[in-house]
Amino acid sequence: MSIIEETPSGLGVGRRPRLPRTAFCFHDPQPSGASRWLCDFLLSDGFVADRAIAVLPAPSPMEAPLRDAGIEVRVLAGRMGALTDNRGWQDRAAVALNRACMVADYVSLFRGEAVQLVYANSSVQIAPMIAARVARLPLVVHVHEAWNTGCASALKRLAVRRLANAALFAAQSGLDMFGGQPIGRSWMVSPNGVAPELLELSAHRRMLRQRFEFAGKDRVVLFLGTLCERKGVHDLAACWPDIRRRFPAARLVVAGNLDAQERNRAILDFAQAPPEGAEYLGYRDDARELLCAADLFVLPSYGEAMPLSISEAMMIGTPVVARAVGDVEWQIGDGCGFPFRGKGPRPLTEALATALSNPTEAASRAIRARNFAKKYLLRDVQNRQVRRMIRRTAGKMGKMEKAETTGKTGTAGTTESGRPPK
Repeated sequence: MSIIEETPSGLGVGRRPRLPRTAFCFHDPQPSGASRWLCDFLLSDGFVADRAIAVLPAPSPMEAPLRDAGIEVRVLAGRMGALTDNRGWQDRAAVALNRACMVADYVSLFRGEAVQLVYANSSVQIAPMIAARVARLPLVVHVHEAWNTGCASALKRLAVRRLANAALFAAQSGLDMFGGQPIGRSWMVSPNGVAPELLELSAHRRMLRQRFEFAGKDRVVLFLGTLCERKGVHDLAACWPDIRRRFPAARLVVAGNLDAQERNRAILDFAQAPPEGAEYLGYRDDARELLCAADLFVLPSYGEAMPLSISEAMMIGTPVVARAVGDVEWQIGDGCGFPFRGKGPRPLTEALATALSNPTEAASRAIRARNFAKKYLLRDVQNRQVRRMIRRTAGKMGKMEKAETTGKTGTAGTTESGRPPK
């Protein structure tokens, strides 16, 4: 397996490494969270488009921009489903069987497209992991989640440990989910980065507030994400009448898809008939503009690794109120936001009230958060780390294969790159 590209003849500068032909497997067709990060990564400057194949598990709005950038796109339609999206063991068993059926599709795609390495964008992607092993291809798994979901968590941990040659963790809490032990032959903690263009978005805040018809007196509290119990939307719905009573100018704006599997009555009622002072917009492709126009961003989630939405809010300069799960404390602790602990709506109510009653302090924390994000959370830093991990993994596997054919043996090193201290 060669990952060496010859430079044009006559330049006299030797050879330089490049990415192997890689199948980048998306876990979700919706452009949010980890899937949006991967789409941005593939579209980022300096990426060699002809070395990538974007593999989507269903038709997706990300297809068009990826194809426009010259990246090959393959859609494995009709067999969508993630183990962590289902609540009952019967549902998980059905999805597990569904995923097993997808293994053959992935294997056929990997072999037909002359893939040299497989990148799985989530540890819930069991099918491409198994397919990579069947096709005898090196596998890099990017662990973007850090919450426990019963038997599904045990299954994905087992799959990553047994099948991955290398692992990237978007958060330290994701690594902790694996007991803090090195995965495969190399691993790295690499926080999800955000686009530097977001720094310029705040200059258009007044215009964006006019576009969204936010009045000057409105104190807009924004939630972005899937409407589901794990995201704490039921707590937000429960606390909002009290917040509205104490702060009449407060306006709650909720944007995102309603989880098709959601059964929580409070969340379903909120989506159907939001309370006074609240509105539900559904999915929006202008989420970043909404984030800039808002006065506060709220994320009362019970399970996160390192939320990309919080990093984007920090870069834009919008104050953040969030439950301290996963690596949220690392993101907005030390005066960079309003983290809170505890279950239920009461701690969320207190945190929102603190932020709404102290706009000057909220603005000061947003400035500190922006400076921190510029130092540690820019996308280019993580992009380089991901590309380096892919190249190194393919190179090590190539050396091991060569050693096996010549009768030599050897072991690959283990690498750890921790996140910077707060």
